[in-house]
Amino acid sequence: MINFKTSQGDEGEVVVELTGPLDEFADLGPVFSLPGRKLHLNLERVERVNSMGVRNWVRALDQHLQGREIVFEKVKPPILEQFNLIRRFGGGGRILSLYIPYLCEPCGQETLALKSADECRRGDHWACPVTKCPSCRAAMVLDDDEKEFFLYFYGPGTP
Repeated sequence: MINFKTSQGDEGEVVVELTGPLDEFADLGPVFSLPGRKLHLNLERVERVNSMGVRNWVRALDQHLQGREIVFEKVKPPILEQFNLIRRFGGGGRILSLYIPYLCEPCGQETLALKSADECRRGDHWACPVTKCPSCRAAMVLDDDEKEFFLYFYGPGTP
């Protein structure tokens, strides 16, 4: 079961923090039907996602979000993968921040680093900002294919 708590954002938007699995038991209608023109979702504590959770998510977006702005923050790689695979998963919204999986090739250290989408924009393309390894201080690299990792950011119709 997915839980949520709400608060008021700095710009008057409804901020929603989701906690738990995005699965067949996730009832998202109450989340996406919250009042207001803008919905701000914090996805940091979404533990996992399965196909039935994706179905519930997309249905709730389709039924309740029309005509409203939606933004997402603290998106972890398994959730970002859904944004990349299923265009309607994002509901046309913007991702403000995301966790990037980094790998240090010299020492093998892996880490997730929270970065703003603005830090990842490089003109007309997207790339990971430089991050130093906490163990050996070497530059870390994205532990994924960069084009595929940032696919959602390029918008519809991107090959």
